[in-house]
Amino acid sequence: MELKGTLVLPSATGKFPAMLLLPGSGPTDRNGNQAFLQTDLLKQLAEGMAKAGIASLRFDKRAVSSTYMASYPQDIAKFDDFISWDSHLTDVRAAFKFAQSQSEIDPAKVGVLGHSEGAMFAMELATDQSGPACAILASAPGRPLGAVARDQIKASLERNPQSGIDAKKLLADYDKALKGLLDTKKVPADVNPLIAPLFPSYASKYLYTFFSFQPAKVAPRVRCPVLVVQAEKDIQILMEKDAPALLNALKVRSTATTDYVLIGLASHNLKAVKDPNKDPGFEGPVVPLAIERITGWLKKVLS
Repeated sequence: MELKGTLVLPSATGKFPAMLLLPGSGPTDRNGNQAFLQTDLLKQLAEGMAKAGIASLRFDKRAVSSTYMASYPQDIAKFDDFISWDSHLTDVRAAFKFAQSQSEIDPAKVGVLGHSEGAMFAMELATDQSGPACAILASAPGRPLGAVARDQIKASLERNPQSGIDAKKLLADYDKALKGLLDTKKVPADVNPLIAPLFPSYASKYLYTFFSFQPAKVAPRVRCPVLVVQAEKDIQILMEKDAPALLNALKVRSTATTDYVLIGLASHNLKAVKDPNKDPGFEGPVVPLAIERITGWLKKVLS
């Protein structure tokens, strides 16, 4: 399958350092957007990097039906393979090699930035023998995704209690569905309809690897310098739980550096937000400090 993406180059001439930008979960496109969720996160990061003299490549994930519908297998089992974790990781590796092959890019100075779920793929890529020169893990999970998603459900129910929904039972149903998936590598047939969107039956292979992924085991194998970017008001990836776990896992490495930046009053998408209970932080510009710290770090490690 041919990936569709955007290569952004600085306005100057010469061979540039570059970053491969990887989006978060779901059918997220090259800009960081979904059909009903517009953030332009990756587009804005790419523009900020270009101004700092850093090229970037970003692409539509294969889950973006508006781009790849013609390539989708009609058979459910084949579609499960098509959108598996391994298929996505193959795309990431292909995009990385494509970035290295561009005449305007210095192949020895190509890094990767992954946002949210994309940070998991960035970690995987950065364990490769000939992997990226550096990795930025933005809004990245530090715990197994089963625990992260459970906290998200629990917090959502606490923020917005719904009449007729038994929070304790719903969490128990989530635990049961997750255990069934991890035990059998198949999405159970009896998933509670309220959490069924988290467990689409056509994506068993992807979900099994997604929920089996353990950042604390993968991060110590990352070969390159890493910058962890955490947002203070992120209600999906928690400052007090995920960032410490990820940093502890990375700091056991003796061959590469680990740096950390906390972006104050920012959302999961690095947008300004004071109260995430009232404002999810999807819209508007990326917090200038985030772009400043990211590009400043890149100039240092890719010089």
